[in-house]
Amino acid sequence: MLHVGFAADGRSGTVVAMADLEEVPAGFLTDRHVLKLMTRRLTEVGQRVRQRTLQLQSVDELTSDKLQDLSQELDKQLWQFRAHLG
Repeated sequence: MLHVGFAADGRSGTVVAMADLEEVPAGFLTDRHVLKLMTRRLTEVGQRVRQRTLQLQSVDELTSDKLQDLSQELDKQLWQFRAHLG
C-alpha cells in the first residue's frame, strides 16, 4: 500500500491506537449487544475504507483495487451481522 516518506507501522498496538473506534466494554456482553457493537464497527470501518478508496483512485490504482475488495468483504460481513439482528 502507498505510504510515502516512512515505513508503515502495522503492529497491533499501533493499529489499535490509531483506529479511533469505541472501546469494547469490559465484562459480560449479551449476544445482541455484541451484534450491535460489531454492526456499528463494520459500518464505520466500511465507510472509512470507501473514503480512502476514492482518495486513492487517481494516485495508486492497485491499492484502490485492494481496498475495493476489502470494502466488499466488509459489506458481506455487515450483512451477515445485520441478518442475525433480525
